[in-house]
Amino acid sequence: MKPRNREINIFSLSMLDVLSGALGAFLVIMIVLLPYYRKDHIDYQQKIRELEKQIAVADARADFAERIAEEAKGAVESAESRAQSAEKRQQEYEQRIQKTYLMVIIEWKTGHDVDLHVVDPRGGEFSWRHPAVPGHTGKLSKDTTVGPGIEVWQIEEVPPGEYLIYANLYDKRGESRPAYVTGKIFYRDGSLGLPQTQLLNVDHSARRKQRLATVNAQIDGRIQIQ
Repeated sequence: MKPRNREINIFSLSMLDVLSGALGAFLVIMIVLLPYYRKDHIDYQQKIRELEKQIAVADARADFAERIAEEAKGAVESAESRAQSAEKRQQEYEQRIQKTYLMVIIEWKTGHDVDLHVVDPRGGEFSWRHPAVPGHTGKLSKDTTVGPGIEVWQIEEVPPGEYLIYANLYDKRGESRPAYVTGKIFYRDGSLGLPQTQLLNVDHSARRKQRLATVNAQIDGRIQIQ
């Protein structure tokens, strides 16, 4: 039997050599570059962690700034509220300063019974019969029935307008001497004297009461006597 000739395929062997060489070269390159790839990966992770920390710090600062802004807003609103309250109080004080109280006092040295009458700008008449008038401020706080004596009318806050001051000789009480009355008006800025007046007629009904003065109360609290 004739022996077979074995043919060796040169092309196949060459391809295997090329592939083997390429694979070996690839493995060598990968082995050489592997540490660098790992380092880059580690560096990226580190950068990500650092960025996350920076973001967390920025968020914390933003929250802190927001809280500070809210506190500042609250402080501004509180300051504005206090300023408005202070302005309101100042206006109230100014209004109070403009207002005045009024006290009318008459007196006499004889034994007569003399009555004080005050008529306010709204027509309310104060006397021994009506020491206080419903719906009107002021009151007759002192009434003397046998002289020598005094009578007092007062009001804490005076509405502006004209106040009429009268005196009435209600009863002589056996007194033979003439009845003279004097008086004073006290108010915010001081006092003013009333002229001395002789009361001429006895009148139990006060129809003949005699005017002592007309008091003008100004809106700014000033007082004038006519």
